Amino acid sequence: LPSLSGGFQGTLPPDGDPWYARYSATGSNYFMDFASAIDLDATRNIFVATSANSANAYLVKFDNDGVHQWTRKISGVYGEGRTSIATSGTDVYMIGTNGNGGWIGKWNSSGTLQWQKRFSNAGGGTTHFRDVTTDPSGNVYAAGWSTTNSGSLVTVKYDSSGSLQWAKQVYIQTPSNGDIKGQSITYVPASGSYSAGIVVSADVQNYYESGQTFNHTIDVMAVRYDLDGTYKWAKGIGDSYNYMAINSWTYAFSSDYHCTKNLVSDSSGNIYLGGIYGDHYNQMQSMIVKLSDSGSLSWARKIGYTARTVMTTGLSISNSGDLFQTYTYLHGAGNSTGQG
Repeated sequence: LPSLSGGFQGTLPPDGDPWYARYSATGSNYFMDFASAIDLDATRNIFVATSANSANAYLVKFDNDGVHQWTRKISGVYGEGRTSIATSGTDVYMIGTNGNGGWIGKWNSSGTLQWQKRFSNAGGGTTHFRDVTTDPSGNVYAAGWSTTNSGSLVTVKYDSSGSLQWAKQVYIQTPSNGDIKGQSITYVPASGSYSAGIVVSADVQNYYESGQTFNHTIDVMAVRYDLDGTYKWAKGIGDSYNYMAINSWTYAFSSDYHCTKNLVSDSSGNIYLGGIYGDHYNQMQSMIVKLSDSGSLSWARKIGYTARTVMTTGLSISNSGDLFQTYTYLHGAGNSTGQG
């Protein structure tokens, strides 16, 4: 399992914002430029997951006024946007990849590690955890993928003490080179005829859904489970002419370092999924898709610019149901990066 240490590097320069923080790795002159997730706990403290290189990840806590509380460095966990966090009460969970397994750790409000676990698929290969969420009872759920079966969606549940409750795997049987990678996960409250559960979103390659009109090689999928791991439904989303993806991992021009908090739910059990949509690397647009609690498509929206690539990097929802989206964009063929 990874080694753990602490330390704070950074300044709070005045720039007109309420507060602002920037960090550099100890002994280095460069900044940690991949902040991959942010979350609030029950008392509105702020947690940020970030990384400095491919073998170290960082967990940082601020109070709600921006005063730094503590930083934890986790060595041996893949960073660079492949980490994510979720809170439960005043505790915080962080996930990533360690060695050949998906890794998860739990810290209390003081920054003391409570436990850490590494999950490896029984079929071998490497398991990557990509996102994490919690339920009101304090259980924690992680989603990602395994390299077994050409690439399979993996979802696991732990209780608050770190005991594994269940693990589920979804893979494509036809064609045999089908590839499905879990990207985001969210808790969904009970609604209608559905009890509370979780939904996992995934990028899919070389997948042909029977009875549907789309048949190209890039697709998006959402899978719902009850909290006890019972499978409820799977929804494939695609288009006959355009590509769709959550994390754009199939595109050579794009980065795999994008934030993966691209799946949220509202109090009525509706699900919102962020990603990209388009037909050319200079014409990709940011998209948001709304699904009902049963997985039916309610609507889809896209945001973009002429001759630009726009990619969703984060999706959040307020208590009143308003959606907030962040994105990055690439400037034409040169692919210089901007942000929104």
